[in-house]
Amino acid sequence: MRHSVAMTDECVYRRITADAAEWEFFEPTRFAIGPWDDRLQHGGPVSALLARAMDRVETPTDGRLARLTFEILRPVLMGPVGVRARLVRPGRKVSLVEAEMIQTDADGEQATVALARAWRIARSDTAAARHVPLEPLAPVLEAELDDPDMKVPALLDRGFVGGLEWVVRSPIGRRGAPTAAWARPRFGLVEGERGTALERFVMVADSANGVGMRLDPTEWTFMNTDLSIHLHAEPQGDWVGLVAESTIGETGAGTGAATLHDLRGPVGRLAQVLLVERRA
Repeated sequence: MRHSVAMTDECVYRRITADAAEWEFFEPTRFAIGPWDDRLQHGGPVSALLARAMDRVETPTDGRLARLTFEILRPVLMGPVGVRARLVRPGRKVSLVEAEMIQTDADGEQATVALARAWRIARSDTAAARHVPLEPLAPVLEAELDDPDMKVPALLDRGFVGGLEWVVRSPIGRRGAPTAAWARPRFGLVEGERGTALERFVMVADSANGVGMRLDPTEWTFMNTDLSIHLHAEPQGDWVGLVAESTIGETGAGTGAATLHDLRGPVGRLAQVLLVERRA
């Protein structure tokens, strides 16, 4: 069974320059393109680049990131971005880190386009107390990999989303039950790096509002302004499972929610706020 993909030379970002003391700068490739406008980056790669930076911050806590929150402050253009991260609150059992992304806009002004914060939690043996009130998502089957009925809709099969391999278990857009899907990137986040499972999970997690969409994207837009991920287990592997649902209110706001799975079972939950608008 093909449970592992050898990453190609293609990537989402190529490193331009790096200042080890502060900023790293990256150039996006075609795999960074978002679903709404070819001039804008998808929130998944943006969030994953911030997660990568936070995960590399040295902290007194010998642990792993358990909660990650991302705020998209303005559209991220298909152009170079700078990223830096720092320790905000050191601690032996818990530490707080944050990251910032900057970009120069069309008018030549440099601005912060995204922010992120994450809690690093110390590891300890809690196997005897383990309790996960979530059903596992059945692993990917070999026959599903080439089934055309299990791919994302053609309208979404482009840019970043088009660079993922998909197995969609229930039709996207159908109301009445959450949509279950598996996805795995065909590329690395940063050129020359295999990347981590955390980076892959953050990349895919931002697509939950698309997987769980309940609106026709030719008539509506439903962009998420944020992404919050809570992980009770450390994700492993290439495949990222989503069981996603969207809720749409009456005054322009919605929410997206999903459980995250790896091939062993559930690893966490996520939530998003959606800006819902009818297309002109």
